[in-house]
Amino acid sequence: MEAKTLTNLQILEEAIKQNSSFQLLLFTMKNGQPEPLGETAIKKNVQSVTICNAWEIEDDSYLLAGVMPTDDPRIAQT
Repeated sequence: MEAKTLTNLQILEEAIKQNSSFQLLLFTMKNGQPEPLGETAIKKNVQSVTICNAWEIEDDSYLLAGVMPTDDPRIAQT
C-alpha cells in the first residue's frame, strides 16, 4: 500500500485495456533473477478486476478483503 511509483498499477491498467483475461502468478528469486512459479497461475477475466481509490471503499464492501490489517492505505482528506 506504500508503493513508491505507480508503475505496477499502470501496467495492470494497460493489461486490462488490451486483454480480456490475464494470469497472475508468483515469482521467486533464483540466482538474483525472478523466476515464475507456473503452478501458482490464476487466470482472471478483466471484468473481475476492480480498481478504485481506498477512500471509495465502503466499510461493508467485499473489496476490504484486499486490504490487509498491516496495510496503511493513504486516504485523501476531503
